[in-house]
Amino acid sequence: DICPTIRIGQDDLPGFDLISQFQIEKAASQGLIERVVGSTSLQVAYKLGPNVDFRIPTSAIYSNGLPDEYSFLTTFRMTGATLQKYWTIWQIQDSSGKEQVGVNLNGQLKSVEFSYKGADGKHQTASFLHLPFLFDSQWHKLMIIVEANSVTLFIDCIKIESLNIKPKGKINTDGFAVLGKLKNNPQISVPFEIQWMVIHCDPLRPQREGCGELPARV
Repeated sequence: DICPTIRIGQDDLPGFDLISQFQIEKAASQGLIERVVGSTSLQVAYKLGPNVDFRIPTSAIYSNGLPDEYSFLTTFRMTGATLQKYWTIWQIQDSSGKEQVGVNLNGQLKSVEFSYKGADGKHQTASFLHLPFLFDSQWHKLMIIVEANSVTLFIDCIKIESLNIKPKGKINTDGFAVLGKLKNNPQISVPFEIQWMVIHCDPLRPQREGCGELPARV
């Protein structure tokens, strides 16, 4: 298994730093993408866009797939036309490019989706609706608790909703993990800014996260 036996509340449980895995800092050093000021003047972020394809073999980072329970955490910002797009911020595809698991942002419906392959092999989607405050060109911290039978969304450290889900199927590692792609055309990259992105072995990690790095808002 990729994760040890979970002891809830342990902060030393491993996490997968996607900034490192996708070599985003290296791409910035080579001038392929732009470093930008993050959520505060002390934070460094990166502007991803259509010029770089962030796609790496799933087997290189999740050699045994994903655990049944984990958490997804990211600090990011959308601007411009991206606010209206239907796109996936993180996704694992099979060898034919079909989505196995992903976190999608629907700018038309102002919703967040957790999509996954069910134990029966069918594609399933848990949709968190009516989230206009996420699509506003500001920095946001989006976190999802993925448990055996439910997913729970947090935005800016506020719990939004828990949704029941069907049993998840095992991830096929023959494909690719990708960042920032159009949902209906994963060959096209979407511009957005990313400061932090982690897959954490503790599914309840979002409950202990703070949002002190986000600027104060009314």
